[in-house]
Amino acid sequence: MHHTFASAGTYTVRATAVNEDGTFSANTLTVKVTDPAPADPGTTLDTAIDLGELKPRFKKLIRETLAGTRRALYYKLTVAQPTKLDTTMSSLKGNADLALLDSAGNAIVNSAKPSRKSERVLRVLTPGTYYLRVTLAADATTTPLKLLIGGKAPSKKELKLLA
Repeated sequence: MHHTFASAGTYTVRATAVNEDGTFSANTLTVKVTDPAPADPGTTLDTAIDLGELKPRFKKLIRETLAGTRRALYYKLTVAQPTKLDTTMSSLKGNADLALLDSAGNAIVNSAKPSRKSERVLRVLTPGTYYLRVTLAADATTTPLKLLIGGKAPSKKELKLLA
C-alpha cells in the first residue's frame, strides 16, 4: 500500500487484515511526515534567484562559484518590453556552460564552448519570464565565474524581425 501525505504533520495509520483462516488482525502506527529540506537558493528553476525586470540600460554583475552539489544556478528575468539581452560568463577556471531558458525551463539558446572559454548569450526578448542557467560541465569539478547581464534597446531592424 502507498499513500502520499498532503502536508507535514503527525499521522496515525491503522492497518487491518483478515487472514486466510478468518482471523482478524490490526496494527496502529504513528508516522511523522516532515517537509523536504528547502533547495539551496538558485539551484532549481523553482528557487531561481530573481533579478527583477530586464530593460534597456540594465546591468548586473554576479560573482559565483559552481562546485559540489551546486553544479547549476538559475537566475530569473522578467521582460516587460522588447529588450536585447547580452549575457557573458567569464573568469572560468573550469568548464561551465550558459543557457537562456523560457518560462517553462526549455532552452532557447545554449552556449557550451569547450574548456575554460567564456560563454555568451545574445538575444532580443519579447515580454515574458526567462531564466539564465549556468552549469558546471561534466568534465569539471569546480569553477568561479563572473556573469555580466545587460539589457539594451533593440534596433529598429531587430524589432521588425520580432513582428
